[in-house]
Amino acid sequence: MQILSQKPNSEVQPADIQGVIEPLQKLSRLNPDNLEYKVLLAQATQQIGNRQEAILIYRPILRTQPGNIQSIQVIVKLELDQKRPEAAIQFLKETISKAEKSNSVQPGSFDIIAIQLLLGRVYSSQKNPDQAISLYEEVMKQYPQDFRPVLAKAILLKEQGKINEAKPLFDSALTLAPAQYKDEIKNLTSGF
Repeated sequence: MQILSQKPNSEVQPADIQGVIEPLQKLSRLNPDNLEYKVLLAQATQQIGNRQEAILIYRPILRTQPGNIQSIQVIVKLELDQKRPEAAIQFLKETISKAEKSNSVQPGSFDIIAIQLLLGRVYSSQKNPDQAISLYEEVMKQYPQDFRPVLAKAILLKEQGKINEAKPLFDSALTLAPAQYKDEIKNLTSGF
């Protein structure tokens, strides 16, 4: 259920979004186990520009579902939108630490690779591609059969114009990737 999605040829006005916040707050209080209401409330709060409040709504979601990658991604985006890259980096490092502990008790409770790759994207967005590449290489060593860190490094190198370095990595990612991702990877390499 995405109450905030726009229909074609219509615009959602801030007043319209403001009008759903109070009912979503009430639904969240009355149904504390239903995370969907909290996510919708956080999205609505974010839409009206109250990013800090949205972060405060998302964080408890992570206490209930600490491995919820969508909430992790949104918190990082909100921190970056507020020009708080160090807060985003610290949040991701803490999340990775929790993920490692949690996965040792309950394997697969966190997609630690996705979180590490998100950290790499933050480094890259902050004009620190060397740190991103170093992280991607570390993840590649830890998880040699996963195509995602290989692809992330290839994309970053391509963005830097280092096509000769990126091409073999794209080829490797294509080999490692499950079938459902192969076409997308091929599209990324078109024009080489």
